[in-house]
Amino acid sequence: MLFTSAGFALLAALTFTGFYLVGWTRVVPSGLAQRAQSALLLFASLVFYSFGDPRLSILLVAMVATNALLASRLIRAETTEAQRRTIVRAGVTINLLALGFFKYALLVAELLLPARFEESASSIPLPIGISFYTFQGISLIVDAGRRNDDLASALGQARDKGVLNYFVAVALYISFFPQLIAGPIVKASSFLPQIGLHRIRDIRWETVVKSLVYGYFLKLVVADNLNEHTAALTQGEFGGLTKTDLLLLIFGYSCQIFADFAGYSLIAIGLGALFGYDLPVNFNRPYISRSITEFWRRWHISLSSFLREYLYIPLGGNRRGVGRTYLNLMIVMTLGGLWHGGDLNFAVWGFAHGSLLAVERALLGPNPTQVGSALVDGVRSLVVFVVVSLLWLFFVTPDFSGSWQFFETLVQARIGLNPFGGGLPRQTVYGLLLFSVPVIGYHLWAFGFERSRASSVAPQPIGRTSVLRYAELGFLGLLVFLVSTNSGVSGDFIYFQF
Repeated sequence: MLFTSAGFALLAALTFTGFYLVGWTRVVPSGLAQRAQSALLLFASLVFYSFGDPRLSILLVAMVATNALLASRLIRAETTEAQRRTIVRAGVTINLLALGFFKYALLVAELLLPARFEESASSIPLPIGISFYTFQGISLIVDAGRRNDDLASALGQARDKGVLNYFVAVALYISFFPQLIAGPIVKASSFLPQIGLHRIRDIRWETVVKSLVYGYFLKLVVADNLNEHTAALTQGEFGGLTKTDLLLLIFGYSCQIFADFAGYSLIAIGLGALFGYDLPVNFNRPYISRSITEFWRRWHISLSSFLREYLYIPLGGNRRGVGRTYLNLMIVMTLGGLWHGGDLNFAVWGFAHGSLLAVERALLGPNPTQVGSALVDGVRSLVVFVVVSLLWLFFVTPDFSGSWQFFETLVQARIGLNPFGGGLPRQTVYGLLLFSVPVIGYHLWAFGFERSRASSVAPQPIGRTSVLRYAELGFLGLLVFLVSTNSGVSGDFIYFQF
């Protein structure tokens, strides 16, 4: 079920009404009302997830039950340190096996098994969102094993209210529908303490409205329209295109994937706030990054944080010498690439980012993000944007040969300085330029805003704040108008495939 569908709008409206009706009535005791709200959200999440293929919800329920049982065991006072280590290993292994079976069976069959097994492997369905909810299961198990105080307290309180209440709490954490399919990845110690009685008067409407309007604008107006004009990349149609054409296509896709994924994350944050839950910010103006290191602090922040905390640091991080640090960076990023899919393209993409992080650390030190002059920072941001955009090619082309064909064509094609004088239709060129403007404009504004903040610009005069507030309301109204009049052909979010 898509956030952009009429069916989802109906589900969200019915869930919202029932959720706050339960919290509003004075007849139902507060404890019972809180449990009813959680149960209703869980039911809506299962309906949302099983809408396309109800069979896949069986796996989700099984993973929820497994993680809940293991976490319950981990927080018991009588569980010894050795037992906790064993349970944590078992829990992580179970989550990774589930992820590996459904996501990498075809890759394993192609590499290791006879050809007759490939057809069977290719018939295994890929449950949507499995990469995200298995990672949240791992977070739950590992943090419970570490005896995280906030998590232990929340799980203990839920268990004290009964077994059913405990399982509902864990199930809601893993399957909360706003972020179930494509994140942000949420830590259990952050989400579970938020489960409680929520009332409509406590809704942070400013967060809800801004997040939803910006999110739907990025998805429907920017990403969906760009998707129509970057089709040549997915189809491998590079013949007759100039260097300008090819670069315009890949830069257009760079804007598209940002708008699509950042749009999803903003919608998820807005929906979460609508039901009283804070979800973490997942994007922070990534295309103004002055280094690849900074890019990964700004792009898909929840995944970067997860990989750092649960993989990079356990591998030794930067504590075991320079060589081991570089190796860890490449291992983590290659595995992060494979997390997106069992294909050579994703492994190459992750390895390339890991190698760039290692080279950057060797040349610029562990924190290559110092602020320089506007010109130097602008050039650095442009270089990072170009490099990141070219690497996105491994996401959009169907296989490695398609990516290689693009790079070969890019090297051999004529320059073609006139964007309208190449092999792309004029309508495609206009579309790529027009619908990339919001992403480029936003990042240019962010570049200036961050520099002015860093230079301690004097505070605005009294009265300026209210003017800016009215201007922002007008801008939001404009975006709503554009969503209603200029949306592209609605399609799946790009990260649904991961």
